[in-house]
Amino acid sequence: MALILTFLGEDGMGQTAIAIAAAKRFANQGKRVLFANQQSGPAVGMMLGKPLEPDPQPLEPNLKGVQLQLATLLERSWEELKSWKRNMSAPHSSKKCMGRSWVCCRGWTVRWC
Repeated sequence: MALILTFLGEDGMGQTAIAIAAAKRFANQGKRVLFANQQSGPAVGMMLGKPLEPDPQPLEPNLKGVQLQLATLLERSWEELKSWKRNMSAPHSSKKCMGRSWVCCRGWTVRWC
């Protein structure tokens, strides 16, 4: 079973440092760990000794890190997103929609008409 830990709080409270310490501790216990970061800036890379990239990369034994970047995720999924939009805009739709704003995630789509 996967364990997902999320560290939340106000800026400057040490969530990142605690998250890195927890990731390293679990990795040292032999557990496979993926440290996922969504903050921009060099601080996390400096704390880890290596900058994170959009693809998971090994940092230490049992520990990989990834930098979540919205632009990269959208680029990789753009064709799938366009397909969802085409399906939602199909002529059989009961309500005509201009599709000005779309929010798409796997399994659901929200649209404002």
